[in-house]
Amino acid sequence: MNSLRFAFPLLLSGIALLSAQQPASPPPAVPAKPAAAAAKDDTVSYEKTRETLQKWAETEKRIMEERRDWDEGKALLKGQIELVNGQITELEAKLADARKRKEEALKKKQEMAAEKALILEAATDVNKMADSLEAAVRSAVAMVPEAISKEKKLDILVAQLDASAKARAEALKEQAAGREKVIPIASRYQAIVGLIDQVNQVYPLLHKAVETRKLPDGRETNVTVVYVGLGQAYFVNLAGDFAGTGRPGPNGWEWTTNNAIARDVDDVIEIVDKSGSPKVFALPATVK
Repeated sequence: MNSLRFAFPLLLSGIALLSAQQPASPPPAVPAKPAAAAAKDDTVSYEKTRETLQKWAETEKRIMEERRDWDEGKALLKGQIELVNGQITELEAKLADARKRKEEALKKKQEMAAEKALILEAATDVNKMADSLEAAVRSAVAMVPEAISKEKKLDILVAQLDASAKARAEALKEQAAGREKVIPIASRYQAIVGLIDQVNQVYPLLHKAVETRKLPDGRETNVTVVYVGLGQAYFVNLAGDFAGTGRPGPNGWEWTTNNAIARDVDDVIEIVDKSGSPKVFALPATVK
C-alpha cells in the first residue's frame, strides 16, 4: 500500500512531463460542456476519490490491527515456548535424578545380594560344623545314665535340639522348593552348648544310681551303680553276691558280670556316700 501511495504521484508527474515535451499544436476544438454537466462530473470525481481514501484508510487500519495481533500472538507464543522449554529442562533434571537413584538402588541391590550370598555361605559352613557337633553331643548324651540324665534335665535340652533339627529340615525343604527360608542357627547352638556343658559336668565326676540288672538265672535285681565319668562303671547288688563292670558301647552301656569285685565296689559306694575312709582300690578298667 505504501508503494501505491508513492507510485501515484510519480505517475502524475510523468504524465505531466510527457505533455510538456509534445510539440505545441493547437488543441482540437472541444465543444464546451454545459455548466451543470461539469459540476456533476466534479461531484462524481470527488465521491470516487473520497471512497478510495476511505478504503485505503480501512486497509491501513486492518494492517495495523493484524500487525498488533501478530505482535501479541508472537509474544504469547514466545512465552509459551519459554514455559515449555522450562518444563522440558525440569523434566530432564528429574529424569537424570531418577536415573541416578535407579543406579544407586541397583548398586545397593547388588551389594545386598553379594552380602546375602556371603551370609548364606557362612551359614552353610556354620550348619555343617553344627552337624558334626550335634552328632558328637547326641552320642555323648546317649552314654549318660538315665538317672543322671534326669538329674541334669538333659531331656529338656535334647527336646530343644530336636525342635531345632525339625525347623532346620523344614527350612531346607522350603529352600529346595525355591522359596527363601532362614535356617535357624542360634537355637540349635544354644541346645548344643547347653548339652556339652552338662555332659562336661558329668564326665570327670563319680555318680551313683540305683538300677535294675538281670541275674544269671534271669531274675531281676536292684543294683547300685557307680559311674566314673562316662567311660567306666561298676555295680553291685545289696546282698553283695552279684557285681560287675560297665562300658559305653555303640548302642548304650554294655554290662559284664564280675562277682569278684563285689566287696571293692561296696567300699567305693561307701566312699561316694562319704560313709567310708578313702583308700586305693584295684578295680578292672578298660582304656580306649
